[in-house]
Amino acid sequence: TFDRPFACSASSAAMDLLHTLGCCANGLWPGMSGRRSRADPQEGTQLGHASSEQEELNPFGSGFAGQNSNCVGCFDRGPDMMKTAQTPTRRVSLRGLTGQVPKQQRRFSVAKFEGSSPKAVLYPDHGSAAEIAQRFQTQTQQKQQAKGKGQGVVLGVIMPAIQNIFGVILFLRLPWLVGKGGLIESFLVVIVACLATGLTGSSLSAIATNGKIGGGGNYYLISRSLGPAIGASVGLCFFMANALGSAMYLIGTVEAFEMASPAQIVTPGTTNNVRVTGLIILVIALLLNLGGVKYVTKVSTAFLFVMAFSIVCMYLGAFVGPFGPNSTPQFYNTTVMDSMGMERTITLEWTGLSSETCSANMYSSYGAEQLAYPGDTKKYNFFGLLSIWFPAVTGFEAGSNRSADLSDPERDIPRGTFIAHIISTVIYMTFPIIFACLAPRSSLLNDRFFASTAAWPAPEIVVYGVIASTIGAALTSLISGSRLLAAIANDKVLPILNTFAVKPGEEPKKALLCVGIICAAAICMGELNAVAPILTMFFLMCYTCVNLSCVLLHLLKDPNWRPTFRFTHWTLSAAGAALCVFIMFAISWYYAIIAMSFCSLIYVYAGMNSTGDWGDGLQSLKFNISKGMLYRMSQATHVKNFRLNLLAVLPGQLCDDVYADTTMDLPGSELLKLVTQLSARSGVIWVISILAPGSALKTRKDLHMVEKLSQHRLLKRANAELAAMLKSFGIRGFSEVLCSSNFQLCFSHATQISGLGPVKPNCILVQYPDNCLDNSPDGFRARSNLVCSIQSAVVCDKSALVALGASWPSAEDRLETTIDIWWFAASFAGDGGMLLLIPQVLRWHPVWSRCKVRVFVVND
Repeated sequence: TFDRPFACSASSAAMDLLHTLGCCANGLWPGMSGRRSRADPQEGTQLGHASSEQEELNPFGSGFAGQNSNCVGCFDRGPDMMKTAQTPTRRVSLRGLTGQVPKQQRRFSVAKFEGSSPKAVLYPDHGSAAEIAQRFQTQTQQKQQAKGKGQGVVLGVIMPAIQNIFGVILFLRLPWLVGKGGLIESFLVVIVACLATGLTGSSLSAIATNGKIGGGGNYYLISRSLGPAIGASVGLCFFMANALGSAMYLIGTVEAFEMASPAQIVTPGTTNNVRVTGLIILVIALLLNLGGVKYVTKVSTAFLFVMAFSIVCMYLGAFVGPFGPNSTPQFYNTTVMDSMGMERTITLEWTGLSSETCSANMYSSYGAEQLAYPGDTKKYNFFGLLSIWFPAVTGFEAGSNRSADLSDPERDIPRGTFIAHIISTVIYMTFPIIFACLAPRSSLLNDRFFASTAAWPAPEIVVYGVIASTIGAALTSLISGSRLLAAIANDKVLPILNTFAVKPGEEPKKALLCVGIICAAAICMGELNAVAPILTMFFLMCYTCVNLSCVLLHLLKDPNWRPTFRFTHWTLSAAGAALCVFIMFAISWYYAIIAMSFCSLIYVYAGMNSTGDWGDGLQSLKFNISKGMLYRMSQATHVKNFRLNLLAVLPGQLCDDVYADTTMDLPGSELLKLVTQLSARSGVIWVISILAPGSALKTRKDLHMVEKLSQHRLLKRANAELAAMLKSFGIRGFSEVLCSSNFQLCFSHATQISGLGPVKPNCILVQYPDNCLDNSPDGFRARSNLVCSIQSAVVCDKSALVALGASWPSAEDRLETTIDIWWFAASFAGDGGMLLLIPQVLRWHPVWSRCKVRVFVVND
């Protein structure tokens, strides 16, 4: 459905196909019964009118090009074949339905005639196709105008991602990690972390290019691909990661601020100073976020340039040296705090780029003394260092979290994510080598801000650069977390979060306050090394789910899985998921179990309470498993594996009024109580209702399309009512409503075709009619239907159960009586003991559990 119409003079077969597909299925061409005339391509297209006879038989009006026609659809065989009809037309573009499409792929459009009448419509509830197209186009334009131009790939994706990636860990912890793990292990830490995020970025880009992206970023992508339950669990993990990430950045801000100014609110270098100062900065950041994403973007952009300049100064310092080009090796003094809390000054060495220094720092020394962070007495290994470093590479998804503010998220997210990841990976791989060559191990472990020492021309540049970068990253994490929580609340996936929902265009103030509370709680921990491992677990859990989602969508081969991102494969996503899970358990197996339990609880809670209807990707998994099991099941069922597969048939009447409260009258609905009690330990339950059409909807050959659609809508409502009725009775089974004026024929067909493969009903349950013995025509019809039902069951080799009685015990009743079985011994070979099985099945239900069974054997 795009810009350019097609020429109608292609062929009669093409027009027949258009008539069949368009009029009968899509409803885009209300009047298609007009005469078609072949025209010379040079003379354009001739659209003929319907004759008077055709108009009488056509329930939709005149011919497809007449004055009463709403739309016209044409085939195109090239630009030279295209000429407009003689009637003035105006186009209705439907580009918004599927996005921007290349010109060579635009093969269809809808044109509405000026002055046409909208009365002839195929779907009365929706209007004509042209009206639908116009309404959709108007709504799309209004949304685009309300949204504004949006941010591009640079401001919306690359800058937020780089700002989140280059944060506090690079400046405050990477030299310390090189001192602990040596060059080899610290370099491997960087490679492993970047590999995990790179594989996840590939999976994220594939999902992002699989369809339209709304607000919520990763949450929106996962929820629309695999359903609301998985989307909510992944989204909340991302939300917690953003909240804890804000706390980590603000703790790094305080540590850098202590280096910049000795005057602090509390004693510098203590945990209390980190807590008090961090909470004050958090309040300022929350107030700034209330101004909106535009102001945060502007402030963050300024901070980003300061951070980039600091990184350039660190590179220059490695080659020039902070003490001048001719002053290496040098010694410098720094102030540290010992384990007793006393400050003292120590002398550290600076060698500059030296191969001897690099050789000395080549291998790990986890037992070496460190005074940079005296409060951290944990014994580290390779994975311990990885848990601290991993948050440094986790900001690549910051752009996708702002998907609602992007002008073209399908294009910008993959490009911006990979550009940011490549830039960060290259820079991260160079700094371990530089730090290992600049100073001996003692300097790396005892100078808590060695990154500023290695800067040129002055250490203060990096100090203030760290302050700017961490504040900018904290602002980005706060706004990403608040928008993520608001997106989950707007979808009403988790009822407990509905209070955080906001209207389109509003700032999520409540969600921002929630992020601030979680961030404040993490700041009170007061130690960056304590926050980083928890943050790592949440990010790894999120990345695992993203990779697994991509693997699942690839392997299930759903028709709706069509990513345009080419640089991905399901094996890469599987490797990314396996790597993330391995890192989680290698860092801390109990933290990994806690993170997985948190995600599982959210999944169960969302699955029970979600009202979102976006499709569930797991349905494809269930479908494939069920299909495989059905293929492997044997068609012949052994007596030991016999289960009662029950087919209950309820006759009824279809209502004439389309707008009535109920669409069907089921006088035998009381039978569902017996079905409930027979379903205990049974196999599969089918409930079919055969409804006779009302007087206004009699099935006949000359039934017009509008009347057929009206009957179809009634049946659709009736199916929903029957499914709700089964749910109210507690029956887990399948339901279907059939409409037929011939009950016996419909019953026979339903008995034969119900089931799938080896899973078919083996027992038919019908109600004994109350008027079965009447001499009236209705009584004769009831007797005939009953006999036909039993005959159909016998012919199809199924057992038949006839329920006699107008009422049955309810689920709250507890009977204490006897169940009498009158069993003909001669029929044992015929029924196989089915009559003896029924009371046992009933006694498995609480209503009949206290009853005793009496068997009366009739020997004739």
